[in-house]
Amino acid sequence: MTPTEVVDEVDAWIQDGGKFPKFGDHNFTTVEEAKAVVRALANEDVNGQKSVLGTLHLFDVVACFQGDYCDEANEVLRAEALPVLRKILSAALDANPEADFGRDQTHFFAFKNLAYYAQAEDIPLIVRMISTPRFSKDSMWPQVFDYVGRYDAVAVQLLEALRDSRPTNFSRIAYLDFANDLAFANKISEHPFDAPSAVAWMEELFENEDEGYDSFAVSATKSASFLADEHRQRILARADAHPRVQLREEAQWARARGPEKEHHERLIEWCHDPRNSTRAVRYLEALGEEARIPECVTDPSHLAVAKLSDWLSEEQDFWGQPPDTIAVVDHRTLNWVPAGTEREFRLIRFACDQSDGQERGYDGIAAVWGDFQFENLGQDSATLAAAYAELLSLDSSCPDVGKPVDLLMKLNPDLQDKVLG
Repeated sequence: MTPTEVVDEVDAWIQDGGKFPKFGDHNFTTVEEAKAVVRALANEDVNGQKSVLGTLHLFDVVACFQGDYCDEANEVLRAEALPVLRKILSAALDANPEADFGRDQTHFFAFKNLAYYAQAEDIPLIVRMISTPRFSKDSMWPQVFDYVGRYDAVAVQLLEALRDSRPTNFSRIAYLDFANDLAFANKISEHPFDAPSAVAWMEELFENEDEGYDSFAVSATKSASFLADEHRQRILARADAHPRVQLREEAQWARARGPEKEHHERLIEWCHDPRNSTRAVRYLEALGEEARIPECVTDPSHLAVAKLSDWLSEEQDFWGQPPDTIAVVDHRTLNWVPAGTEREFRLIRFACDQSDGQERGYDGIAAVWGDFQFENLGQDSATLAAAYAELLSLDSSCPDVGKPVDLLMKLNPDLQDKVLG
């Protein structure tokens, strides 16, 4: 699609109505395309209903904000589209109608795209949105705070603007995480939840033991490092008494990140365990203890295991759990057939037991190479030859698996029939 076609299709919609055009993966390369979106945004039909779900044309127009555009197009959207979007959202808040899923979903989507630009002048609008019940429960508030959090000065201004009111519904959890992040980065000196009423609310988060609500209690536990001693002890006592191991472990992290120097020794110990080292290093850096970080954290094998462990801890296919065991079981440089060059590999075995109320454990083997490129090879690679043959079959640059496997074994005869460690 050419820039001229984009402009023509948008202008045709402005004139004739109907469905707003969609441009797929097309990225704006001209100012004219961005200006066409501004014209569409200002069109009176933009708030018309476009689907049986009740979403508005505005949804599709604002979707045009998202792309890898040239700097000139982005500047047009920032300078000319955002003022129009502010008026639309302010009018929606002023109208204060009853909740309507499609319309509210559209307006929050538009708001999220406005928040992406993290403009200080939008802080009053953010406060209004988060103070409006039909918007405060939206699940996308973490993303809004993440956008603003990229810019320290604006992030601190927003935190202060919300400090006294403290949002409700799900947005309050997102605000707690936002405050934790700023406190961890030493951007604020007083945590907004360091108050009796806020601590009482956080204590309630520990009472729901259903899986899926753990993250709320984790957020509360993370805040403990930044609370006055009385409040910190109340939150940590709740975490210590919780039946789930994750919460009890989080309490130990909170103590280590706290002001007591003796707990910093534990962070140094955790640096030696790849499952904990990424986080331990980050905490020591935040505490100004960089000089005490052990050299082991820069070892390539340690880094490979640590990065894979971090990924497993976040990946929902693995239940978001760190592995119980993880280690390099093979490290070698191979003549890699698809690349036609030598490539250094590490095979890493990992496992997480079925415990702590989890529905299942997991185990497997992954191959890691380069700057943390990796493939999960599953559970069935009993020999080195099988593991590397499986990796070869997953290499998209290798169209014919059979012959390259034979060539791989010919070029690397030491792989034959060796049991994987």
